[in-house]
Amino acid sequence: VEPLGDTPIYDPDGVALDATGAISGVAGTVLVAAIASPAGGVGTIWAIRPTGTIEALFSGPGWNPQEMVFDSTGRLLITEFGTRRVLATSGGPPQELFSTPAGTAVIAVDAADRIYTCGDDGIVRIYSSSGQEIDPSYAEFPERAYIDVGRGAGFGAALYALSSSDGRIYRVASDG
Repeated sequence: VEPLGDTPIYDPDGVALDATGAISGVAGTVLVAAIASPAGGVGTIWAIRPTGTIEALFSGPGWNPQEMVFDSTGRLLITEFGTRRVLATSGGPPQELFSTPAGTAVIAVDAADRIYTCGDDGIVRIYSSSGQEIDPSYAEFPERAYIDVGRGAGFGAALYALSSSDGRIYRVASDG
C-alpha cells in the first residue's frame, strides 16, 4: 500500500478509474469525488494522473459529488451527496441526467448500460442509459444498500448489494 498523488484530497467520497482517458484526457487517471477544502461548499472531481500530479477536472459551489461509475461508452455517471440527482459527463461539465425519488443514491451500471440506484429508502430502481425509469422497485432492502454489478467469471452479471442494515452481501436474482 502506498499513497497515490502528490497531495492529499480532502473528504473523498467516490473513486473511479478512467482507464481510457475518456473524461480526464489521460488513460490510467484515477478520478476522486470530494469537497475541495475543509471550508466545504465546493464539490470537485479530482484527476490523479499516472505521474502522481493532481488537478481539478470539474468544480462548483454547492455541489458534493459522491459515487461515480463509467458506462460502456466511457460516460461518467455521478451521484450527489444529500440530493437525488444523477449527473452525467462525456468530458464537459456534468449535467443532470435524472433524479431519484429517495435521497442520496448509490449507483451501478450493467453491460447493457442500464443504471441501478439505491436510495435512502433501500429500494433499487433501474433506469435506461438515457435516464428513463424502467423499474421503480426492482429490489428492496431495509435501508440504503451499496450496489455493484458482477463483471463475469464466478460472479456472472448479477446485481450485488451490501446491506447497511445487516452487513451481508446479497446477489439479487434477475427478477429482483
